[in-house]
Amino acid sequence: MDTSRGQTRPALGKENDRNGGGFASAYRKAAPVLDGVYQLVAAVLLGTLGGWWLDGKLGTSPWLVIVGAVLGIATGMTVFLRAALRMSRRQEPPKT
Repeated sequence: MDTSRGQTRPALGKENDRNGGGFASAYRKAAPVLDGVYQLVAAVLLGTLGGWWLDGKLGTSPWLVIVGAVLGIATGMTVFLRAALRMSRRQEPPKT
């Protein structure tokens, strides 16, 4: 218990994590979604930047930027949806 300000409150740490609270527990639960979001953003950025670079080299502006962005969005959404499906499968109770 933390009583440094005259108030009694539970100390944050391992006790709180065991009870399902705390930052670490919340992060573990959200990790698959965060991973999917990071991959979505990375795919869109890489596709767009790759298209921009190719447009500069080939002089086809803005067509390859558009193609790269669309491919990045499609790839990113595929990865994100797969992560979401994996997470939902883990949370379903077994059928008996």
